[in-house]
Amino acid sequence: MSARKLVAIFKVDQREFSLYLHQYEFILELKPVFQRNRQQPRKNAWLAFADEPTLEDVAENINAFEVMQQTRSHLLKYIFQHQPRYFYFHASTRRKARIYPRFAQRLVEHLPKYRYCQEGQSFYFYAQD
Repeated sequence: MSARKLVAIFKVDQREFSLYLHQYEFILELKPVFQRNRQQPRKNAWLAFADEPTLEDVAENINAFEVMQQTRSHLLKYIFQHQPRYFYFHASTRRKARIYPRFAQRLVEHLPKYRYCQEGQSFYFYAQD
């Protein structure tokens, strides 16, 4: 089993993204951000351990177009440098699945040596001989 290879780290709207390559799949991850939320202790609540912070997710408000543009830039740099014969990525949600066909088309416009096909929410790219 091979390890994930870090391709790039970048920020959009003060949020950090990591682009990885695992075997032939490119994976974009958003670094989770947690806010500390200290609850005020209630009267006679000495067993509540209110001094320990609890963590909760922060609502997302990120410019998706900027994320896609930076992701495409890092992908192109990696692909031009390493010339993989094959790679793919997968949309993990329905919302992403609606956006990814446009992203794939724009990506392949910059890769004249590559073609792609879509199967469901997955996009497979291959180099032509």
